[in-house]
Order: sequence, then structure tokens, then C-alpha cells
Amino acid sequence: MPYAVSEHTKTMLCQALKKKMAQKPLDKITIRELADEGPCVIVGRCSDYVLEARPECLKVFVYADLPSRVRRCVEEYHIPQDDMERRVVQMDRGRANYYNYYTGHNWGEMRRYDLTINSSTVGVEGAVDLIADMVRHREAQHV
Repeated sequence: MPYAVSEHTKTMLCQALKKKMAQKPLDKITIRELADEGPCVIVGRCSDYVLEARPECLKVFVYADLPSRVRRCVEEYHIPQDDMERRVVQMDRGRANYYNYYTGHNWGEMRRYDLTINSSTVGVEGAVDLIADMVRHREAQHV
């Protein structure tokens, strides 16, 4: 059985997220409230740390090599290539500093996640497929 989310569900999740974000910044209370409301996807914001005590939450870390990330920024987001490698490294440094400061753990430490995916190898669609497969697998175990 393929894992699919209806357009109605997507719309409802987006509306709920926009409503929450308009009310206050995406902090640990908001992250927990979103998780309490039902299935959702939270990108970043130390959400793996905030939700670490919740075994029902699938914690995923998607990474890629630097050339693939630079290429994606240029091709998909139409960002000029000038100095893009330095900018990507700088963004990573900022993410790591934020995560390390607020969690006391190391950003990208693979053992903190249920699934880690190198999108340089499988591509973005492949990463989506792997995550969906993992969700199906976990749901089948809890039937």
C-alpha cells in the first residue's frame, strides 16, 4: 500500500503550520504542539532533540556532498554560482552552531536519527521514497 497524503490533508497541515507560525516563533513548545496535533514534517529547529522522547516520531537527517548542494542551489533555486560554495559552508556553520548551542549535541551526529540519507547518491525523489518506505515499515510494525 503506497503512502500518500491527500491534498486536503496537505492543505490542512500547511494552514495549521502557518497559523502556529503567525502566533509565535517555531520554538520547542510549538514543535511539541504540532506533533501532538498529528502527522507533520518539521525541518530543522532542533526538532530531533525536542522530540527525542517520542518514539513515534521519525527523525531523519538528509545530507549531500558540497558539489551536489552547490549545483542544487544554482539549478533549482536559481541562485548565482558566484561564491556559492562559501555560502553553503557558512550556512552549515550557522546550523551547526545553532544546534550545538541549543542541544549540547553535535549537529549531524548520525546516531541521533532513525534514518540518514545521502541525497547525493539517491537524489531528492529517492530520499522521499526512502522516507515513505520507512514510514510504511514502521506503521506495519505497529498494526
